[in-house]
Amino acid sequence: PVCVDWIGNVFALSGYGDEARQFIFALDEAGISVRAVVSLVVHHGDESMFSTGQRDGVHSMASRAVLSAERVASSLARLDTATASRLALLLRKQHPTSCRMRVAVHHMVPNEVERLSQYDFHIVRTMFETDRIRKSWVTYLRDADEVWVPSLFNVDTFARSGVPRDSIAVIPEPMDTYAFQSS
Repeated sequence: PVCVDWIGNVFALSGYGDEARQFIFALDEAGISVRAVVSLVVHHGDESMFSTGQRDGVHSMASRAVLSAERVASSLARLDTATASRLALLLRKQHPTSCRMRVAVHHMVPNEVERLSQYDFHIVRTMFETDRIRKSWVTYLRDADEVWVPSLFNVDTFARSGVPRDSIAVIPEPMDTYAFQSS
């Protein structure tokens, strides 16, 4: 099977955090071996969650161990009970040893996305709602196998900024349809 590590601030109460959780849950429901991996990137006012001394940077996968059980529990407590329960399971998930391809999805603002050697394929899921992206991001995005954005607007702005158009794919934002079901 293909095994996916979805790397991002999955605890964030921002759009990035909510979108990451919805993608993770959808892949899990579809039977894909997906694991939630916490990166210590700070997004939109989540500075208080992780005080690591490094600003605007992505810590390596090994940094997952930096999060204490108490910090994980307090971060999960910020989410509704059903979401926290599902996410807790996917944070502890182990992939089968039979993975034929290991995929990393870096779901974040591409300040310093690391291309990690344990993965066969790297995807960056990001967005930016202006007419261009920062030049410093282009290097990280060019290093990815694919860049997933939510709209054609992002395809145009990222390509115009120097990201190869053929590496950019429009993947619409997921929607939690359970939230709209009546009890």
